[in-house]
Amino acid sequence: MRDRDQDGTTKFYLSIVPLVNRYTTRTGWCNSICHKFFFPQDAGNSSHDNNSSKAAKQANATAARLRSAMAMAGNHRSSQLHLLLLFCCTTTLRAAALSFDYDFSADAAKNLVFMGDAAHAGDRINLTNLGVWRAGRVAHRQLVRLWDDDVGGGRTTTTSFTTAFSFAIGRNSTNQPADGMAFFVGLPRDNLPPHSDGAFFGLLSNNYFGPYGSPRTVGVEFDTFSNPMWDPEGTVDHVGIDVNTVTSKNTTAMPTLSLLAGVMRAEVSYDAAAARMAVTLRTLDGMSYSVEAAVDLRAAGLPQDAAVGFSAATGDLVESHQLLSWSFNSSTVFLVYKKHKCLLPWQRSTTAPRLHSLLRSQLKSYTYSEVRKMTKSFTHTLGKGGYGTVYKGSLSDGSTIAVKILEDSNNDGEDFINEVSSIGRISHINVVTLLGLCQHGSKRALIYEYMPNGSLDKFAVGGNDTMQQEKFLISWEKLYDILVGVAQGLDYLHHWCNHRVVHLDIKPQNILLDQDFCPKISDFGLAKLCKPKESKISIGCARGTIGYMAPEVFWGHRGAVTTKSDVYSYGMLILHMVGERENINASTESGSKYFPEWLYDNLNQFCGVPSGGIDGSNSTSEVAHKLVIIGFWCIQSAPTDRPSMSEVIDMFDRSLTELQLPPRISCCGNYNESFG
Repeated sequence: MRDRDQDGTTKFYLSIVPLVNRYTTRTGWCNSICHKFFFPQDAGNSSHDNNSSKAAKQANATAARLRSAMAMAGNHRSSQLHLLLLFCCTTTLRAAALSFDYDFSADAAKNLVFMGDAAHAGDRINLTNLGVWRAGRVAHRQLVRLWDDDVGGGRTTTTSFTTAFSFAIGRNSTNQPADGMAFFVGLPRDNLPPHSDGAFFGLLSNNYFGPYGSPRTVGVEFDTFSNPMWDPEGTVDHVGIDVNTVTSKNTTAMPTLSLLAGVMRAEVSYDAAAARMAVTLRTLDGMSYSVEAAVDLRAAGLPQDAAVGFSAATGDLVESHQLLSWSFNSSTVFLVYKKHKCLLPWQRSTTAPRLHSLLRSQLKSYTYSEVRKMTKSFTHTLGKGGYGTVYKGSLSDGSTIAVKILEDSNNDGEDFINEVSSIGRISHINVVTLLGLCQHGSKRALIYEYMPNGSLDKFAVGGNDTMQQEKFLISWEKLYDILVGVAQGLDYLHHWCNHRVVHLDIKPQNILLDQDFCPKISDFGLAKLCKPKESKISIGCARGTIGYMAPEVFWGHRGAVTTKSDVYSYGMLILHMVGERENINASTESGSKYFPEWLYDNLNQFCGVPSGGIDGSNSTSEVAHKLVIIGFWCIQSAPTDRPSMSEVIDMFDRSLTELQLPPRISCCGNYNESFG
């Protein structure tokens, strides 16, 4: 195994050697008391695979001098050094570049995650085990940062990468191949997507609704079996580029059985700036095959920190899939900046300076006069909520935006800080994008991307015919897709952010829909941040919306809350949408009975009439039944009985027959006296 510069820290230290050396040599400063403050782990004790390179030694020496310089920062006011030390003292560095070159010796396995049938076997990786309807995948333990925000200017930087690998697909005794293997970039996970065997390469779930119930994944497939439903007509062996579906964006055909002709070598390059992926495959007989496609990993819904690896699958026929070598290199080192707990004297501040310090390197700041101009003096109101009014506006480049003017409050702008600190750095397809902000005295504004289809509550049927006529109807498939998207957004907030986010106000009004009805979670005014090693957060009082608020949040004075509180709200969101989609008037059908209780007792009656659905299709009953069961699991009274959002996504991947009805839920005292 040859592993090069996995974390990029050496590069950073070497880049500041001249400046640090110049000042530390001139002053002869002593060792610093800031060692434990800035370097929680001594740089002198860290190495990659016990390799003590010259670069690492030089970096450690630089780190020692930097610690000394920091100790005297308060007494020496050179502007250049001051800025350098301020930068170092207030940031923690996490490099996200990934670079390695594996021949799969024994040491390589410790850096890999194996799933399904995948296993380390001597000098290679076996992805499948010669069984029928099997799948396996392997991924690198370190994730790749696909994009990040630059310091200053609010710009976004993206990562390009190149990878090369050799592999072999072994034929069976009958020379009948099935099904193939793939290189992938996608959501980090510890297990295979359900029902991903056969033609789905261990990448995507064979879900009734196709890609929407599967993890967001971009793959390069080496397909050995023809599936007429999605493969190119008249071809068997082919190379294709897949984006969230096994229907390839582009393919290149190969002679039949040529993918089973021995060892092959493939090269995959991703150009982030051009949003393009290119693949070249070379076989032992000297032939070369290439395919390219327009691919934007961010737009495809991949997480900011993604996994890279390989997967393979068999159907009712068998072939072997072996990975023989693998090299990978991402072109950019990213530094993730976050405030350190320990503040230097000049950093101590009240709310306004703290907010300015938090935001100035992340988002574009606007004056209030600029906000007034972009909204044409606040003439077009999009909506009004408990925390402010939202107006339609436009930027100088003509792009449409939504501007949220926050109401004056007596909490010193904590709702403003909550919202910005929660999503200021987040970029996910199912979380609304914050573009900028304004803080002018007591006036505060947030600038968001514009969502032309408004909020999800516009598509909820009201409790009477008059209200129903004012709503827009959507199909069951569209509702299903929306709910899966919300689940994916919450899963990202709960598990994949630098600081996990508990939203605490999930409801239809806070789910926005873009032009394609892609859902985006919004309104983080009540959100709480949870550090990676913390499992609970404390709240002083109840926060959220009655009817969607988890019992432990309602009784906030009784203890801490967790991400499971959002799971409860999400479950109530499902039941609200499903119930009103069916035009069930709970007050008429169930008297004063708590709606989820009534629904549990009348589940077959509620879900058993296909013609009661919006589109009248035969899938209505199955979809409604599946959604209701998932909703019931989410609203279990005890947080420990609720699934995580990752588990909720897995439920969407399963068939209805695989989902079990949870224990019966009941109304918690007089808390849920109203629904919706």
